[in-house]
Parts: sequence; structure tokens; C-alpha cells
Amino acid sequence: MKSKLAYLCTSKYLNQLAAMKQKLGKIGGFIVGLSSFLFSFKVFVLPSIPPNDEIAPGAVLIAAILNGFLFGFIGSLLQKHIQRNRV
Repeated sequence: MKSKLAYLCTSKYLNQLAAMKQKLGKIGGFIVGLSSFLFSFKVFVLPSIPPNDEIAPGAVLIAAILNGFLFGFIGSLLQKHIQRNRV
């Protein structure tokens, strides 16, 4: 138990935590953007498409990833704004 506590107090671990904290806005924004696009596509678009029509799953996936990148960028901007005003 003592070795784990000693690891948690090392500067290497604290630097890793600081690096993850800096990327939290990007990661969180990407996850929210990707999942919200896929959920809204399922709720609003899929019911209006007849079953015999084919949808290109690659196009949907690319659109979801692009939406995730957009939300990740917005999350990064929000995190920078909050950090600037907090200090």
C-alpha cells in the first residue's frame, strides 16, 4: 500500500494528471458531440426513412466524427476561457 501512495505523490504522476486535465475539454466535447449526433440521427432521421431505402453507414459515421471534432474544438475553447477567467 505504501508503494502506491508513494507513486501517487510523485511528480511524474502529478504531471500526467495535469496533462489529462488540459485535454479534458477536448475529450469530453468529442464524446458529447459524437454521441449526441448518433442519438439525434436515430431519433429524428431513421424513423422517417423507409426500411427498403439504404443509408450509407460510412457517411453517417463520418458526419458523426466531424460533429465530434466540432464539439471537441468548442470544448477546448470553453476550457481555455474558463481557465483564463478562473485564475
